[in-house]
Amino acid sequence: MTHEEAFTLMMDALDRVLSGDDWARLDAHLALCADCCAEWAALRLVDCWLSESPTVAAPVGFVQRVEARLTAPALRRNLGGLFVLGAGSVAVLLTVAIPAAVTLLGLWRAYADPSGFAQALGWLVQLIGVGGSLAGAIWTAARLILIEASAHPVVWGWAVAAALAVAIWAHLTRQPAPAMVFNGELS
Repeated sequence: MTHEEAFTLMMDALDRVLSGDDWARLDAHLALCADCCAEWAALRLVDCWLSESPTVAAPVGFVQRVEARLTAPALRRNLGGLFVLGAGSVAVLLTVAIPAAVTLLGLWRAYADPSGFAQALGWLVQLIGVGGSLAGAIWTAARLILIEASAHPVVWGWAVAAALAVAIWAHLTRQPAPAMVFNGELS
């Protein structure tokens, strides 16, 4: 028997649903395995403590307040996700789909009118030139930032702090806010 099987049998024993054959298997394993025997003793101790402790009734309206708090963050997350999806779709439309459609329409006219092919090719060359200029500007800016950052360690510290702040913000916006409990009342 593996330790995982023994642990499952221990849980069934604590739930009082273990059959006689399984009790025999568990006892045989506990006689041979000191680790599982120690685990079984600890589990029985905790079970004894829990069964002896008094039960406390939840305050009036507790379940409704918890359920309301659980559904509200989910709704906000869903609306936030829909907003991000919509904004991303608009951004893709503006940056990719519209220029692509204009380019394709220009090429379509070039097939219909061979003299327009030179014009469409000119547009394509200009588009590639703009893309190259943009890429060059980004490369130059990144290189200058790295040169400045290597000369000033404070810039690296600021960049790391900013990256950590963004990571923490991203983590916190993905997790539902914990409920605050004051004097036994869920706020």
